Amino acid sequence: MRDTFVTLYRYGWLMVIAIGYKSAYQYWDKANPRQRGLAFASTRSIPIKPYSEVEIRDACSALLLDVPVDVIVSSPNHRHASNKARAHLASKRFNKGDFYSCGTDILVAAPELCYFQLARGLSIPKAALLALEMCGGFSTQHILGRVIEREPLTSIDRLRKCAKRRYAKNSESSAYRALRWVVDGSMSPMESALFLALCLPPRYGGFSIPFPELNVRIELSEQLMRMAHKHHLKGDLVWRKERLVVEYNSDQEHTGGLRIAQDARRINALKHAGYNTIVVTKRQLQEAEDIALLAQQLARILGKRLAPSETRQYALRHKLYAEIFPWWTYVGI
Repeated sequence: MRDTFVTLYRYGWLMVIAIGYKSAYQYWDKANPRQRGLAFASTRSIPIKPYSEVEIRDACSALLLDVPVDVIVSSPNHRHASNKARAHLASKRFNKGDFYSCGTDILVAAPELCYFQLARGLSIPKAALLALEMCGGFSTQHILGRVIEREPLTSIDRLRKCAKRRYAKNSESSAYRALRWVVDGSMSPMESALFLALCLPPRYGGFSIPFPELNVRIELSEQLMRMAHKHHLKGDLVWRKERLVVEYNSDQEHTGGLRIAQDARRINALKHAGYNTIVVTKRQLQEAEDIALLAQQLARILGKRLAPSETRQYALRHKLYAEIFPWWTYVGI
């Protein structure tokens, strides 16, 4: 795992380890952000003193972090070989609020700083996918092959505020620009990927479908509560004004007699509530042509006119899907 530590002084004399990148992501995945109970650290710069093996070992032990870790240092002279850490030279001063104090000698990068650390060098779609995960209720980061549920680590508003502190208004950073295509509320990697496939502009391989809300609460009448066996429903992708819902049914979560019956009950309740409901399956998202047909269907309902497709557009779509869908293999056209 690629983790990063920064050695810093606090209050001018006490040295602390500041954890960032995937180490901080790993920490926040375990900690409920609503219960942080931590104070912002006031430090903004990196000291001249290098880290020590003991400090790295103690920080990893205290926060149950993986090794080896990457360490940000203030001078190239502080880089040295270690089986516990790899040193990286810091390129920016930090802003107030970029770190949380976690104990007396450990700082943890705020989730907002984590995003910009992890998204550095990523493409626009990859950076947006990461931001959707951090603003959503799931994580794919540190348990191989498994998606875990957790509280959102941050929000799009918090990420944008952090971006304003770190970058010029018209920054060319892909991490900065990707935030234009991020919303709160995703609950799975497939919801995030479907959102991007539909809503990114054509220059990135998308269709510029108007943004939906993700997993928003849909209130039901008493009669529909009895029909759905629930007090309210949530739609995966919801256009409330147009009363349109797109539901993604995965192979794992939507099979078996009981689950199929629950899904049917839920979709019937949405239809009775006046929502046009479209169900999308994994198999559909494995075909570029099926994704295009879905976009055309949504465009008609939403009153959106799609740009005509050209040969170059097909190549851009395949390139996009290779980045956002885990099963896609891009072979070029």
